[in-house]
Amino acid sequence: MRKRCTQLTAALLCAQSLNSFADIIILSNGDQITASIASIESDTVAAKSPIFGKLTIPVSGIHSIQFKGSFWVRMKGQQSFRFITFDDQSPFYSLNRAKNGGNAKNLCAIAELTTKKPVLPAKPKKAAKVTVKPPEPFIGSGVAGSTKTSVITADDLAKAPENVWLYTNHLSGYANLEDIGKQDTKKFTLSASGKHQARNTKNRNTINWTAQNAKTNENTDETYKLDYGYNYFRTDKMFYALNASYSHDDTTTPFKLTTVNAGVGYQFYDSDFLSLSLEAGPGYSIANYRTEASSTSPSVYTKLSYNQKITDVLSVYDDTNFHWLSEENSIKFDGKIGLKYLIRTNLWLELAHNYTWTNIPGDGYEKYNGNMKFGIGMDW
Repeated sequence: MRKRCTQLTAALLCAQSLNSFADIIILSNGDQITASIASIESDTVAAKSPIFGKLTIPVSGIHSIQFKGSFWVRMKGQQSFRFITFDDQSPFYSLNRAKNGGNAKNLCAIAELTTKKPVLPAKPKKAAKVTVKPPEPFIGSGVAGSTKTSVITADDLAKAPENVWLYTNHLSGYANLEDIGKQDTKKFTLSASGKHQARNTKNRNTINWTAQNAKTNENTDETYKLDYGYNYFRTDKMFYALNASYSHDDTTTPFKLTTVNAGVGYQFYDSDFLSLSLEAGPGYSIANYRTEASSTSPSVYTKLSYNQKITDVLSVYDDTNFHWLSEENSIKFDGKIGLKYLIRTNLWLELAHNYTWTNIPGDGYEKYNGNMKFGIGMDW
């Protein structure tokens, strides 16, 4: 009896051992191997045979496989694994469905197969949200509530990639107390002006304009001026300058002046706190007089530009132009000096004095004439 029990136990163990090698691998040459599939990775099948032991078989040498075990399977094109148990009715997985037909499935559709639960790479931790403060606009001074020159400085260029063009636009409207240098009654007028600049690390283009039309009784005094200036920076400080200017002012002599100049300039300071530059050179001018014939003349010009912050909300500036016309030996100064008070970012109140001085009085005007103006300005 004991002997018969021993034989039965051995038979059960043998059957259990054979069942552990229940997968069938059919090779390309038709041979069949009964084995236990361990994994399929990188187009290689790892299996264990009761006769040959551990096997590594390239998928290219396999015709098909019939699985009869339980596996973790990841199909190609998918990220997650599924636990699948194959039974005796499972179809063969083949390399080419067309050759096998029937219920055969494509083995190449399996990306990864393993008998053990796969250890997936940990999901990367979600990066902590970082709030990045956007950079100050190029036209800003970098300090909230501080004044700005309404032009582009080296401070602004330092915030931008090299050779990228930066732009600013400035617009102001004024109430003017006119004809301070005249002997007759003063009057109030309205005027507008603008400044536009485009600049990169080597080039600076600036356009200034002023427009005013005032009528007193039957007389109309018109004032408008347009200036264009181009600077090419040879170094960080020194630049070549080209300027063209046209002015019409019924209250000055000459009342029309057109000039073209070329020269050299030097930028002593170029920051949001302090900006100071000086340029000069020869040119050519056309002057129109009311009581005399128009004249043309070689000329010399000098231009001074200055701007400085006094406090975070208050700044002072001065722009002065000097022209000497050699044919008439005449001199003309004109410019504007003023104060800016910041109301809010890119919006300010302005008190300014425009002035003109010439050594040819003419037309009942003194050598000096000017106005006081109060207005509001903005840039963008």
